[in-house]
Amino acid sequence: MPLTGPWRQRAARIGFSLLSTLFALTCAAQSGPDDDADTVAADPPGRVGRVSIVAGSATVTDMTSGDSQTVLLNWPITGGQNIATDAGGRAEIRIGSLAVRLDGATDVDFVRIDDETIELVVQRGAVGLHVRSRDMLAAIDLTTPRERVVLDDVGRYRLDVDRAPGLTSLTVTTGYARLLTDGSTFSVVGGQRADISGEPAPQVQILAPLTDNFGDWVAPLDRRDDAIRSARYLSTETTGIESLDDFGQWRSVADYGQVWFPAVVQASWVPYRFGRWIWVVPWGWTWVDEAPWGFAPFHYGRWVSLNGRWGWLPGAYVTRPIYAPCLVAWYGGAGPVGWFPLGPGDIYVPGYRASRHYVETLNFQHLRGGSAAWRGDSQPRYVYQRNPNVVTWVDTDTMAHHRPVGRALQPPPPQWSAAPATHLAPVAAQPPRAIKRGADEVVASPAIAPARPATVQPTYGQSNRPARVDAAPALGVAASQSSPARRPPSPLPPTIGGEPGRRGQPVQRPIRHPDRPAVPIQPVPAAPPIQPTPAAAPQVAAPAAGASQPIRAPEVRVPQHPAAEHPANVEADRSRAVPH
Repeated sequence: MPLTGPWRQRAARIGFSLLSTLFALTCAAQSGPDDDADTVAADPPGRVGRVSIVAGSATVTDMTSGDSQTVLLNWPITGGQNIATDAGGRAEIRIGSLAVRLDGATDVDFVRIDDETIELVVQRGAVGLHVRSRDMLAAIDLTTPRERVVLDDVGRYRLDVDRAPGLTSLTVTTGYARLLTDGSTFSVVGGQRADISGEPAPQVQILAPLTDNFGDWVAPLDRRDDAIRSARYLSTETTGIESLDDFGQWRSVADYGQVWFPAVVQASWVPYRFGRWIWVVPWGWTWVDEAPWGFAPFHYGRWVSLNGRWGWLPGAYVTRPIYAPCLVAWYGGAGPVGWFPLGPGDIYVPGYRASRHYVETLNFQHLRGGSAAWRGDSQPRYVYQRNPNVVTWVDTDTMAHHRPVGRALQPPPPQWSAAPATHLAPVAAQPPRAIKRGADEVVASPAIAPARPATVQPTYGQSNRPARVDAAPALGVAASQSSPARRPPSPLPPTIGGEPGRRGQPVQRPIRHPDRPAVPIQPVPAAPPIQPTPAAAPQVAAPAAGASQPIRAPEVRVPQHPAAEHPANVEADRSRAVPH
């Protein structure tokens, strides 16, 4: 069934990039990393988004195939995806230090997320953005179906599209932005809201910022962003860092440095045991953890067991760490499939096509000596390879059908310890399947109150101006030899132990204005000289007593974090208990 209407136009925005990426991925072998130019160009992006809050109902849709699934907490977001919230739903997407917050009845295309560009198209609804890194400003490409928004300073921004037909509203709480439409540019500074509408010429009103329930929901989240204590120990460009403070504590441990310990986990808890496996292009099998803090510790770093307590090692500090879909090694064959977390110093070998430079960069934080990267000529050895209490086993259907792992645990097969561990998952790629939320799903952080029902928005000035589809070029960023241009992912996954997944049926959407041709927006003019707004000083809490004093591994004691004693957290932990 062909794509129609807005979905055809959205697919066209990423079509040229998909063609080249598709060729590189589908022609790639899975034997291991190499350094040819085509492989380097096809390396997956190191930057990724995360669904960090979801309240009510929201849907994630592949913009190429049209496959849709219910959004779950910790779902990875990459280029070529659309997120739409229902009228009573809200969601937060974190891309490193950038926070993108969606109100109810909001539809956003994440057209491109890679090392050079974050391209967002707000199709309708209200979106709040908190930009905290000046290095990220040049990467953000923000548009609506009619206008482009250029963010010239860090700050807090809000974009409302078609809350009243044909009207776009840009609110700048702090910062400086420009709104471009039909060759005209309008500057908006902190404490202002610009409403733009009208035909034949744009009509702009400068008003006071809008006050409503969505703004009340966003404000405390913005303040939380300015006081992330974990930023002392790892980069704020580590996607998922914002959830660590509420659910664990950092301790200095001899031989390992700073280690993060989750405050409350059940006795049988092991990393990568309570969550599910999904297939995400271009990485393949990807772990989605069900813990409210469960993103950064499962896609960066390594895990270490100290006196029966698991702690997360983020590794050496880097400005922008590279995302990995899962940091595990595998067992499996004809029977059940098993996996275990990578430990201190273990090498991560991707199951997807990647260059040697990519693999070495991905592992550099965790290599003692910095030069012992895997060369493809020997079998890697892993810290927890023969530990029966650390390996998780399930039947292949549980993994292939994206079911919760914690409810389908199996004993290991006979003679499992004699089998070699491998970096390749022994389960073939599966076609996407709808994942629905139920009573047994973790869909929002217990520390975040659910969103209040959406309220009726104020009536803006009416306009008969029909919308049109934006065909404006992206804000280009020159790529260097050390940082090749990234591309949106291919619509087909690479073969990893089996055939590629099949595409689903495309989504049918009504055409808003079929008789209106696409008109490109003029290139962005240079911004007038401005005095950058100083970034707010982080309100960092004082360190816990003794946190800076090194302690030996046998002496590790992690006190209960106040957030962990919240009844909702305790009940969620008990509900996950699985008998052994």
